[in-house]
Amino acid sequence: MVEAPRRDDLVVANSVDTRWVVTETASGSIYWTGKQGVKRIPTAAWPIRWVLRALFALVAIAYLPVVGAGQVTDTGVRARKEAYWINNDQVLFPGFDATRADAATISRSPQSVLYIWDERTRKATAHADIPESDYVCYSNGYISYAVRKDGKRYIREGKVGAETEREWSQPAARSKVDRNEIGCRDFDYSTADKIYPGFLFVPLLDGDGYYGWQKQESNVEALKSPMFYLAAGKGKKPVPLPILGADKDRISYSEYLRAYVIEYTPSHRKADSVGKVWILYPTGKVTESVIPAGPWMRGSMAYVPAKEGMIMSSRALGLKSRFDPGHAGLYLVREQKVEQLVSGFPGRPAVSPNGCKVAAAINLMTGPGVRATLQIVDLCKKGKKNGD
Repeated sequence: MVEAPRRDDLVVANSVDTRWVVTETASGSIYWTGKQGVKRIPTAAWPIRWVLRALFALVAIAYLPVVGAGQVTDTGVRARKEAYWINNDQVLFPGFDATRADAATISRSPQSVLYIWDERTRKATAHADIPESDYVCYSNGYISYAVRKDGKRYIREGKVGAETEREWSQPAARSKVDRNEIGCRDFDYSTADKIYPGFLFVPLLDGDGYYGWQKQESNVEALKSPMFYLAAGKGKKPVPLPILGADKDRISYSEYLRAYVIEYTPSHRKADSVGKVWILYPTGKVTESVIPAGPWMRGSMAYVPAKEGMIMSSRALGLKSRFDPGHAGLYLVREQKVEQLVSGFPGRPAVSPNGCKVAAAINLMTGPGVRATLQIVDLCKKGKKNGD
């Protein structure tokens, strides 16, 4: 296990105070970002960089940003898009080790690494080197990801820390075997008609059945038809859900609720659009939540239930400059009230099994050279907003 670097190869010093940021890039340029925008510090002033570095190191250790809904920690570890909670203290996520170059890439970009961040030690350890553009899938204790060795692609899968490895082979012609994104295991979709004749579906976790829709003669009919919960076992009948085919969007599993989360946001998003979230329990019970309209709806959305409410991520970037996050960021929605937790361009958020903590890869967009890092929000630790 190797401890992950705390900074990437571009951002050498970056204040964690969101009201102002000083950034030094690898080329030696120093920028100040504040309410007045982004300004480059003149070359004559560059000798102060060593003083700034020492100051920022002290600030990063002593200053822990908090918001009204909880405590925010910037781990400083470069992260990719996704993150997964292994338990209430450890986060699995793909990121980058800037101290090593990936020999497989033409540009010699930083080595892509699968990390595990531990909230107790405040450190990240490297679990495996992974290809930058390949997949990582984690669900309910089971992991599947790709590695490369001697020019060949291998798949590692199993319980975290006890994965087995097999050499990847090209699927046979007309094969319908594909990875199920909910359970992260391969599934032979050619067996669908044998399991539930006349239906297409997404397999849920083992024993929980399927989420699907009836085959229709046209797309128009399919969009108007209801979705179904298809229970596992012989003699079970399809249960129609209060969700239309037109509303079927992403479905994921919430370990916190031990239920499935079905998300819907209109394809043409505007500030007056509303989102919807359905919670599907293995019993077939369904609950619905409405996400309030607002400027955050102008970008791609994601929703994950937590103990304090619904976690929402938005990619509704601003237009003032390339460093303008606009309304992009991480939000908490509770009782139809929306509170921003972190401003920046987010990956998909993940919630810990106890519902208290949120993890997401977020680019804070505070200046040139800034990259996405893993952010942790502890909703069960209340605090004041920055500056209060």
